[in-house]
Amino acid sequence: HPVSDRGEPHTLEHLLLGKGKKGRYVASLEEMSLGKSSAFTAQVRTCYHFHTTAGSSVFFSLFKAKLDAMLHPDFSDEEIRREVMNMGIREDAVDSTLSLEEKGTVYNEMVSSFERPWGNMYFKLGKMLYGKNHPVGFSAGGQPDAIREMMPEHIRKFHLSTHHLNNMGAVVILPDDISLDSCMETLTQILDHLEPNAYPLNIHIDSINDELTFPDIQNEGLLTKTVFPHTNENEPGVLLFAWPANRELDTPNAILIDLFLSNFAGGQTSILYDRFIDS
Repeated sequence: HPVSDRGEPHTLEHLLLGKGKKGRYVASLEEMSLGKSSAFTAQVRTCYHFHTTAGSSVFFSLFKAKLDAMLHPDFSDEEIRREVMNMGIREDAVDSTLSLEEKGTVYNEMVSSFERPWGNMYFKLGKMLYGKNHPVGFSAGGQPDAIREMMPEHIRKFHLSTHHLNNMGAVVILPDDISLDSCMETLTQILDHLEPNAYPLNIHIDSINDELTFPDIQNEGLLTKTVFPHTNENEPGVLLFAWPANRELDTPNAILIDLFLSNFAGGQTSILYDRFIDS
């Protein structure tokens, strides 16, 4: 989970499988191995998924290379700065004057997100529901003002504390020609090779959840407004309603309430839209 609004999880998603010698090797190996992959940063975990049509041996080779790049990256501080945020020179196409410009893949992506109402509203809502320094209240992608403060040491410290086998999991989908025993044996060999001295930590899931416990609700019943940049000052806004973050629903009830709210207030075909907008 994030430890600040600088977007460390999101930044590592960009760096691990594309930067440094190992990251570039993984990218080239995937292309030569008929593989496809993607990744996304959720609030409390980053997910990487990939597959290949070249057979099981190629799959396990890719798995090993990707895991090695995640556990033992070798990207440079300069690669971190260029991927996160840096200053560049821009030449005007008309009069050739030079000016400074903020650059960086992560920075540009998140600036785009915060130029829309949803990015700003969810960021403000997270702070209201969980508190300013709660992991679920931080921006996992990165808030532009905080991204500007990112230093290489922030990334390296975050990687060291999060990217180890005790904090990682894998879901492997097997074709019929690979037995479970064979898969587990191969994965064991890969793990033994990459992390020969690793051992399971006796960490109970409740101890991890303690870090994500809900704080005291201070903003129940609060109505507030947040702004977002737009060229049209009359651009319609969005109304967002949230319950306090103190619900304890099991999985069936969480699914049921999601289905109910989707039908009741989930867009132009919903009951709420019919009553308030199309009335």
